[in-house]
Amino acid sequence: MMDLLISNEPRTMLQAILVHVFCVLVAIAALAVCAWVGTTGQLFTLDGLALVAISLTIAAFFAGNTAWALYTGEIRDLLRQLRNKSRVPSPNSTEETQ
Repeated sequence: MMDLLISNEPRTMLQAILVHVFCVLVAIAALAVCAWVGTTGQLFTLDGLALVAISLTIAAFFAGNTAWALYTGEIRDLLRQLRNKSRVPSPNSTEETQ
């Protein structure tokens, strides 16, 4: 089981996209918790401050992963691969090439 989790093989395109989608969703959920604490008036309680601090840390951690991928161009490369994959004609297509 651990061999599947720890592998030296590069990530597939689907895995990379799912990781970034998950990271963005977790970051949005953590920011939503912060907004909820603020709108319910619990921001200036000890529990509210702790919840906001923890939620902002989680949001920064998960959004940072996707932000780094944007900065390094990993997401641009993923989108380019996805576009190139969708443009490749299937071998069973009825179009004739000259």
